[in-house]
Amino acid sequence: MLNKDKKIYYYGENDIANIFNEERLKYLLSKQNATLDDILECFAAELLLENKLHHDIKESKEKIGRNVAKCRNFIEENLPKIQDINIREYLENIEDPEYVKLFWRLIERNGIYEDLSDEGFNSIAYSTNQKNFNLSHILYNSKLSQKWNKSIIEYLIKNPRWIPNIINKHINENNYNSKLNVPKSIDNYKVFNKLVENYVDSTEANPNTLLNIFQFRNQDGFRINNELRFKAKTKYKEIVPKPSKLDGILQWKPIKKNYKHFFANGKLEIDYPDKWMIEPYNFTRLFLSFKDVLELIDEENRLKIINFQVPILERLTSNWTPDSYKAGSEFQCNLKIIRSSLRFYDQTLAQMYHLRIEDIIDWFFNKYIPKKFNIKNLTFKPTCKEATFLEKCRMILPQFDSILRGYNYYSKYNKIDDDFLNNFSDAIDIKDVKSKVSGKYVYFKQGVGSRIAEVLFDDQVLLPIGNYENFYEFLDKKEVFPYNELLSTSKMLVDDLLDKKILKLNAQNIELNNSYKYILKEIYYNKEFQPYYHLDLVSKVNELKNLEIVECKSTLFPKSESDFYDFMFNDRQFDNGLRIRNRYIHSNNNLDEATNEMNYYYILIFMILLMYRVREDCILSVSVKDSKKQ
Repeated sequence: MLNKDKKIYYYGENDIANIFNEERLKYLLSKQNATLDDILECFAAELLLENKLHHDIKESKEKIGRNVAKCRNFIEENLPKIQDINIREYLENIEDPEYVKLFWRLIERNGIYEDLSDEGFNSIAYSTNQKNFNLSHILYNSKLSQKWNKSIIEYLIKNPRWIPNIINKHINENNYNSKLNVPKSIDNYKVFNKLVENYVDSTEANPNTLLNIFQFRNQDGFRINNELRFKAKTKYKEIVPKPSKLDGILQWKPIKKNYKHFFANGKLEIDYPDKWMIEPYNFTRLFLSFKDVLELIDEENRLKIINFQVPILERLTSNWTPDSYKAGSEFQCNLKIIRSSLRFYDQTLAQMYHLRIEDIIDWFFNKYIPKKFNIKNLTFKPTCKEATFLEKCRMILPQFDSILRGYNYYSKYNKIDDDFLNNFSDAIDIKDVKSKVSGKYVYFKQGVGSRIAEVLFDDQVLLPIGNYENFYEFLDKKEVFPYNELLSTSKMLVDDLLDKKILKLNAQNIELNNSYKYILKEIYYNKEFQPYYHLDLVSKVNELKNLEIVECKSTLFPKSESDFYDFMFNDRQFDNGLRIRNRYIHSNNNLDEATNEMNYYYILIFMILLMYRVREDCILSVSVKDSKKQ
C-alpha cells in the first residue's frame, strides 16, 4: 500500500505513468479543516480517477466512480467563496506550485469565473508579491480567458515579455502551445499588429521572435504590415552581431586533389590542384573543372551543398517555423565557401585566359549543346565585362528563366519553338521543368514511405539504438537484436517494417533487408535516389514502388535542388528565403555593390548546376533510346 504522505498530482490525461494513491485520498477525505492545497489535491485525485475511468478496464468502474463522487462532494463542501476581493489572497496562499494550474481549472470547472471581473485579474496581475501568477495558467482555460479578455490585452501591452506566447499562434506554430486559449479580440488584425509593434519596440524583444515577425507570411486573413516587419528586421540587426566574415586563402598547388583546412585563428585555406593550368586550354576541361577541381558537383551531378543533415541541437534551438528552409550553420558555411571558390576561379580565368565563368556558360548553351545533342535556341548571352554586378544580376536571371522554359518545352516536344515561347511568356517554377527521362528521381512516398523513413532514420524514435545515431545505423553495423526483447511500443513499429520487407528476421534476430538498404539510405541522406546511376537496383526500386514505399518523378532538377533554389531566390515556399531573384527582377534593389557581387556568384552556382543537369538529361535520354533499340 502506498504511503498516505505521498501526495497526489495530476499531469494530464497522457501521463500513463502516474499511480493513484488510494491511501492518500482516504486521508484527505477524512480531514476536518481542509486547506486550499487539500482541496486542489483532491481535485487532482478526481481528474486522475476520471482519466482512469476512461482508460483502465482492469479495475471496477463502479469503485472508481464512487471515489470520483467523494472527491466532488469534498470539493463542494470545502471550496471557499472566491471573489474579486479575495482571489489574490487565495492564489498567493497556495503552497505547492504544482497545484496552481489546478486552481484556475477548478475556478472554470465550478463556474466561479462568472462572478469575477477585470478587477479580479488586475489584483493578481499587478500585485507586488506576484507569487504563483503565470498568465499562461489562466490562458489554459477558455472561458476564463474570454472573461478577462480586455484586461489580458492591457496586461500584454504593459508586459511585452508575454506577447510571444500569444502571437506565436500566427508567426511560429512550432513554438505555440496549442492548449492556450487566446482571447478572441487578439485574433483581430488591428489588435494583433498593435501587440506585435509593442513587442518590437520593447527592450525585451528576442532576436528569434523579431526574425519570425520579419519573415511572417500573410495567411488566414492575418497580415503584419510591411513597415512593422521592416522595423522588426532593423531591430534584429541592431541586437544581433554581424556574422564574422569568412576569411581565408584560396590558392593553386601541385597536388592531386583539393585540400581544405582551418588555421588556428579560424581562417580557412583551400588548396586546389594546379594540373589543369598546365594542360592545354579548352572549354570542355574548364566546364568539367566545376566538378573535378572545385567539387561543386558530385559524381551523380548533385549540388554537393544540398547533402546535409542538421544536428538535433541546432534543430531544437533554431527559430525555424514549419515553412522555413532548414539551413543549418554547416550549410551556411559551405555556401560561403562555394561562393568564394567560384569568385577565385573566375578571377583565375580572367588572369590566365581573359575569360570568365560566363564565357563557359556561353560556350555550353550556344556551341556544345547544339553540336552534341542538336538542341538549338537554348541561348545565353554573357554580360558586358564592364557592367556592374547589379547589372549582371539583372541580365542573367531572366536568361536562367528563359532556358528553363525552353528546356521544359524541348522535353515535351523534342524541339524549341521560339515563336510560341515569345508569345506566351508565363514563368515556370523550377520544380515543374520536365525531364526527358522517365522516373529520373525516386522519393519516399507520403504516408507509408515517410513513416518508414522516420522509424529507420529519425534520431528521436525510441528504438534500441544505444549510442548510434538511428535505428538504420544500429542495424547496419551488424548489431544483433532479438525481436522478443523489443518493447511493446517498438514492436508495433518494427512489425510494420517487417510487413513491408524493409526488415527481416534471421533466427528471431532483426536485420536490414540488404536488397533495399542502399536505396533507402540514399533517399534519406541525399533527399532522393537516382536510379540511372544504379541500373542494378532498378528492379528493387520497382519492388519498393509496388509496396507503395517510394514514388518516381520525372523532372530536370530533384526536389532538393528546386527547394534550394526557392530558398535562395523566390518568396513563395519558404518564410526565411533570401529572395535574390525578386530583388533584381522587380528592380527594387538598393543593395551595395559588395552584396550584389555576392549574389552574382550565388546566381552562377545555379547556372552551373543548370548546365550539368541539362547535359545529364540529354546523355541519359540518348542512352535510354539506344537501350530500347537493342
